[in-house]
Order: sequence, then structure tokens, then C-alpha cells
Amino acid sequence: MIEALYIKNYALIEELRWEPSKGFNVITGETGAGKSMILGAMMLAFGERNSSIKNINENSTSIIELFVNTDNEFIKQFFIDKNIDFELPIILRREISPSGRSRAFVNDSSISTADLKNLSEFIVDVNEQHQTLSLFKKNFKLQLLDLFAENNSILEKYKLLYLELTSLEKKISEFENQLSRLQTEQDYFQFQLNELNELNYTKGENKLLEEELELLENAEEIKNSLFTVFQSLTKDDFGIISMLNSSISMLKPASNHHKKAQEIYSKLNEFSYNLSDISDELENEFDKIEYSEERLNEVEERLTLINKLLNKHKLLSAEELCVIKENFENCIASYDYILEEIKKLKNQKSIISVEYNLISKELTKSRTKIIPIIQKEIKNILTTLSMPSANFFITHKLKEKGNEDGFDEIEFLFSANKGIEPQTINKVASGGEMSRLMLAIKSLLSEKKKMPTIIFDEIDTGISGQTAVKVGDLMQKLSENAQLIVISHLPQIAAKASEHYEVIKTDQNDITKISLKKLTEKDRISAIATMLSGNVNSIKAELTAKEMLNS
Repeated sequence: MIEALYIKNYALIEELRWEPSKGFNVITGETGAGKSMILGAMMLAFGERNSSIKNINENSTSIIELFVNTDNEFIKQFFIDKNIDFELPIILRREISPSGRSRAFVNDSSISTADLKNLSEFIVDVNEQHQTLSLFKKNFKLQLLDLFAENNSILEKYKLLYLELTSLEKKISEFENQLSRLQTEQDYFQFQLNELNELNYTKGENKLLEEELELLENAEEIKNSLFTVFQSLTKDDFGIISMLNSSISMLKPASNHHKKAQEIYSKLNEFSYNLSDISDELENEFDKIEYSEERLNEVEERLTLINKLLNKHKLLSAEELCVIKENFENCIASYDYILEEIKKLKNQKSIISVEYNLISKELTKSRTKIIPIIQKEIKNILTTLSMPSANFFITHKLKEKGNEDGFDEIEFLFSANKGIEPQTINKVASGGEMSRLMLAIKSLLSEKKKMPTIIFDEIDTGISGQTAVKVGDLMQKLSENAQLIVISHLPQIAAKASEHYEVIKTDQNDITKISLKKLTEKDRISAIATMLSGNVNSIKAELTAKEMLNS
């Protein structure tokens, strides 16, 4: 329940602190006195969007605080999820700077207004006059059925499966779109890959081929050079090696007795060995080099094919052929991968669809089963609200495709009088009739939601007399299990409240201000008498007011 409301510098409210009682609280006041401003401040504390409104002091921050003493599993889980220390009372605070920037807090921890609004849904149920429009909203109608049927568990399972199924369908659609794009390119990719596979290029091959081509084109000249050098080294009498060996022999005697001669002798010996190795290499290389016109043609054709593909793919290096080949392989592999993924996802969808269809049927069964009970309950409440001839029906049909709320399509049909065929509410219900129907539905919802605090803002519009008394009785009954805050203009409802507050507008120093006054017994008689007759000093109205308060 709400323990206290604190407002500072909001609209025409300079500063206000209000501590509503646990039971039935009514707020009254003249038209335009500012009742809606108090509710507007509360709605900000509940996370509603800030509307541009002129404050008394435009240069100061607006502060609205709600002190709430409510403890349930949903609220505790919210605090755990948001990593906020749980402590009672819960303080919901909204600050709005002069520039219009808004900040929200829960127990002094900063929080988004969206999260503040989500938390408030477990604290308070606000029913405003314009909410009769909710009677036309599909989700409101389903909420009535689900709350009454206690479908929380079924609905949660259904929504999880629905989200999983729609997620799978989205993934399948995305993969199928990719596959469609790839299919148009698949033949192209395969042709290019076949061409590259046929080439079968290996890294470094281009350089080796170019070297081999140069060798083959100059084979005769190279062989002649090698042979000439080989002969100059190995001729029997006049070869370089023969003459060097002769010189070594001549130096040998001197090397036995002369140190320097010994050094030169050693160097010449080493040089002789090296020249012998070189001559062997010349001979081996000469034997290896063979000119082949067939091989020359093969190499030229191979290089021509490589260069052709380089030009085709606009590559600078032959090594890039390996890269684009891998790219084409990846594209083709991705096609196969996507095909496999689609197959897997469709299998998953098929499995989940079975469970999804079962739970959707269970949800539908639960909803249709509760419809007659709700119809009867609402008709009974409408009877107590001076509508004994009213008829209320809930029609049900299945949609071809489900959404996050299920396959069920619900419609409310209503008639207030005998002989009138029930039709959709907007065709047959007056403003007062819709208010009573909404009150009947909300009273049922409030019982099921077990909401700590319920707020009604002029939901009694369009009713009067004995009907207003019965609406007051219904509200009084609701306040037995929940804190009730009612903004009303009807004396019959005000008389039923356990606490009565009046909004007062005053002018001070050319500034209009709003305050909220708790009425004493005497004040209540005067206020209700004024609401009855419009005359502040009507003795007859005061007697009626006393009677109403004592009834």
C-alpha cells in the first residue's frame, strides 16, 4: 500500500505531503480545483512519461516521491534482477529538472522510467476515466480471461514457445534468403572453382616455371659455356688443374725448408681441391641440362594459362590464385552449410511446433472454460449496479495464425436493456453504462490480481442517484482487501469512504496554489452537502449528508 505521497514544485502544487489510509480514500474538489494534478504527479512516480506542464517555480526541480509498503515475490525478484537493495518502505522518486530532463529512482538507486513503470505494475492498479477505451483492446479482454482462469503458468510456457518458434522462423527465413542469393551465383562459383582446380596451381610454381623456361630457351648456350670452362680446367697438359698440380709439385721441396713456401704450398693445394670440385660440378650440370622442345612447349603453355587466369581475375601475383580458389571453395561450402542449417532449424521447428500446438490448445481450453463463469460474475455485479436487465457475453473464435497472446480472438458483447440484442460495446453502451461495465470488470480483475493499491479516477462518470450509491458500495467492498484511492465528484461515493480529502485551490500574492486537506467529520458533512446541492449553507443538504455518512 501507499504510505505517503510527497510532491514539491509540480504544476500548481508548491509542496504537499499526503498519507492515505489503508482503506477507502476519496479525493473530491470543485471542477478545476486540481484533482488531476495530484493524480498526474502520482503517475510520474509510477513511471509515466512527463508531459510539458508549467510549474509554480520554473527554475526549480520538480520532485515526486511515493513511499510504498508492499512486499511480494514479484517485487523482490525485480530488486534482485536490478541489483537494488530491498528495503521497506520502497521509495519511488521522480525528479524533473527545469530543462525537462527526467530522472527516476527506487530506494535512491537510479533506474530507467521503463523499469519504474514495470515495478509499479506490481504495486498499483490505476483505473482512469479514459480507460473505458480498454474495453475495446484485445489484450485487455484476454487479460481478464487469463487472470480469472489463473493462466500464468500456461501463458508463460506458451509465450516462451512462441518466441522460440518465431525466432526459428526468422532464422530460417534469413537463411533461405541467403540461399536464394547464393543459388543465382552458385553455378558461377562452381565454374570458377573448376577452372582453378583444373589449373591446380601450387604455391611458388610460377617462379619455378619462369626459371625453367629461361633455362630451356638458353640450354645450348649454357651447355657450351659449361663445357668450355670444364675443358679449360681438365685438359691433360694445358688444363688449369694440370698446370696447377705441376706448380704444386715444384714448390713441394721448398715447402719443407721455408715457412712462407709452406703457406703458399698449402693454399695452392686447397685451391687445387676446389677447382677439382668445380670441374665435377661443371660436368654434372652439363650432363643434367637437356634441351626438350616438348618440355619447352609445356612450360610455355602452363605459364600462358596461369597469366590468363591472373588477367581474368585481375590479380597482381600468381600466389593470389590460391586465395581466390579458397574464397570460391568457402562460397560453395557456405551454400552447403546453409542447406544443412536450414534442415536442422526446420527439424527444431517441427519438434517445437508439436509442443507449441499442444500448449496453445491447452490455453484455449482454459480460456473458453472460464468464459461462462466470467459472464455470470459480471452480470451479477451489473445487477448490483442498477443494471438488472444487462446482458454481457464473451464471444470466442480461433485465428489461423497465433501471436504472442495465443490463437484466441475475444469480443465483448453488451446490452443494457431488455429486448436489445447484445452488440459490441461501442455500439450499445452509453458513457455511464461503460463506466459501470468497466468498474464491474475491474473489480473482478482487482480481486484476481490481489493488487495492494487500486486507484479510480472519475470512473463513476455518467452515473448518479441510487446507482452511485451502489457503485460506492462496490468500492467499499473492494477496499476490504486493498487500499482504495478514488477521485470522484459524486457525494454518494464520497460518503462511503473511510477517509475524505478535498483539493483546495487558493490565490496567494497573484499565485494560484493547490493543497490537499483531510476532512473532519464536520468538514465532510459540509463538503458532501455542497456536492449534493451546490449550496454551502443548505441545512436540508447537510441533514442528507449526515444520513449518507451514517448509513
